[in-house]
Amino acid sequence: MLKSKFGSLICATSLGLLGAVAVNSAPAAAQNLVQNGSFETGDYTGWTISGATNDDIVTTSGTFVYNPEDGNYYANLANLYTSVGGTAFSYVSQTISTNIDDSYQLTYYLASDGETPSGFETIVGGTTLSDLTNIADQPYTEYTFDFTATSTTTEIDFGSYDTSSTTSFNGLALDNVSVVDTTAASSVPEPLTTGGTLVAVGMGWWMRRKRGSFSKGN
Repeated sequence: MLKSKFGSLICATSLGLLGAVAVNSAPAAAQNLVQNGSFETGDYTGWTISGATNDDIVTTSGTFVYNPEDGNYYANLANLYTSVGGTAFSYVSQTISTNIDDSYQLTYYLASDGETPSGFETIVGGTTLSDLTNIADQPYTEYTFDFTATSTTTEIDFGSYDTSSTTSFNGLALDNVSVVDTTAASSVPEPLTTGGTLVAVGMGWWMRRKRGSFSKGN
């Protein structure tokens, strides 16, 4: 009788652990290393503006033709104070902390009103990952790039121009910028490993006891 009760306790404990593992095994969201990536401060806090004299502003829904992709604000990259029809870039930049040799993923959303000439380039650590020209009319579109850090800090630069009109301030819209360390995220041990082992050991012991009891009964 005592063995039976003890076996039932082991089974119940194993099932309880299994339930706890199921609850706790969801991976934590990777940390966004970009400060103010959705421009929710209502300005360029955390970012540096450089390059051509420009009209890059942070704005909210309905100011021009765009709405934010995330939150309440987005970066409107008009850059109309350069010579109209020219291609002088203005830059929105931020330097983030990185671990040498870690893999990272950069993600952002870009919208365009389709006016030309226009351009948008993505530069990470001094390397140009993308150089778009005369971007077609598009809603917010996700862009994703993978890179490996070569320094303890990495500069992210977005260069743009959209100088087709002196009256249209729509330009390009940038929002929801993120960089995550995919190496760090993949190195976190799965909670299922330890909990799953405990469950397997407990259930295995209980099943062996059950089989032994059945053999003796016959």
